[in-house]
Amino acid sequence: MQIKDPSDYWSGYPSDDFDRIWDAVEVGNGLVKVTTDAQTIDTSVPDEPPVAAFQYGITTSKTSEAILLVTDLPPVEVPIYIIMYFSEVNELDSTQTRSFEIYINGKSHFDPIVPVYGSVVEMSITNISASSNTSFSLVATSDSTLPPLINAMEVYYVSGPITDGTESKDGW
Repeated sequence: MQIKDPSDYWSGYPSDDFDRIWDAVEVGNGLVKVTTDAQTIDTSVPDEPPVAAFQYGITTSKTSEAILLVTDLPPVEVPIYIIMYFSEVNELDSTQTRSFEIYINGKSHFDPIVPVYGSVVEMSITNISASSNTSFSLVATSDSTLPPLINAMEVYYVSGPITDGTESKDGW
């Protein structure tokens, strides 16, 4: 997932050294698209997302509203690997704080996330199984003056084999 204009899809090399496909998502249902004013963004995190993924972000209009993340997982539980990327879009003043937690099925599972202006925070969800019935949300902490924010997300899951393997007539 990358938060961009729906008409501005891009993927692969040379924008992404790992040739990943980044699809845009449409903003709706109380979500607000925001644009960064950072002149440079340091993406030196383990999974090396492309800088272009941080030109935009999605937030809500109030701290009391959560961001519900759409994962397009199958209806049956499968092992998953999700990577979320966060970068503060504006330089905050001393009265502003943005802090939020990742909730899975209504329970917080991680320490609060505080996006950094001009840099990237990466959070991975591993070693769990999930399905289309599993809810993932970003919820502001009680001391946050700003709502949650996400810039990009990668979702991977284990699926069945693409083929049956070798030709059934092959063998010994």
